[in-house]
Amino acid sequence: MSNTHERVLYLFKISHYAEKARWALDHKGLQYTRHEVLFGAGQLLLKLRTGTRQVPVLDDGGRVVAGSTAILDHLDERYPASPLWPTDPAERAAAREVVAWADEKIGKGVRGFLLASARHDPRVGGVAGVARLLGPGVIKVASDYCGYDSLELAERDFPQVLLELKARLGDRAYLVGDRFSAADLTACALINPLYGPPASPLRSRWSRQRPPVAGDPAVAPVFDWFDHIYQKHRRPGPAGA
Repeated sequence: MSNTHERVLYLFKISHYAEKARWALDHKGLQYTRHEVLFGAGQLLLKLRTGTRQVPVLDDGGRVVAGSTAILDHLDERYPASPLWPTDPAERAAAREVVAWADEKIGKGVRGFLLASARHDPRVGGVAGVARLLGPGVIKVASDYCGYDSLELAERDFPQVLLELKARLGDRAYLVGDRFSAADLTACALINPLYGPPASPLRSRWSRQRPPVAGDPAVAPVFDWFDHIYQKHRRPGPAGA
């Protein structure tokens, strides 16, 4: 399949699901253009252009694919080199289960945990500062969006999600089989807003240090693995990406 036609990835700039799609494109060595979508009005324009307001969306030479996992599927089907999904049927099924779990538990959980943690950040001004910034109604909507009934529950529950990830990994280098796959890519991309290692496109002054939760000896190995996966497998995209 030709690598010369135009590809456009529509995304929210700081979205961890967008990082999942970007990492997949970069892993394949494919050139693409990033188009940052503004929340609200930008999504309406995106729907007019592509038929969907969900991001990330990949327009691959006229073929529109919405959703991060659907983008991974499309890329493996159309560009089979450097596969993201295992070829062994049992390992492929296991990788899909991990990806679905990570999308739900890590992807949503990290949003709630970050918002909950902001209440303790002196730069924000505690609970009152978050309320002033977002408003009580927005906080409730944000909690629901993160999959939790409250920010207190998000703060308490997310470390358990990290411990489950640690248990799934065990003493192996990769979550499924003996090589890097969509399972590792997804888990690491979705943790990314919490901590941006040097190879991360989402790295900022807010995320360049490991978060306090990583100081827990029970959780620290997850972040060691995260660092290793990013260093070994998160390569910069081709020029123009």
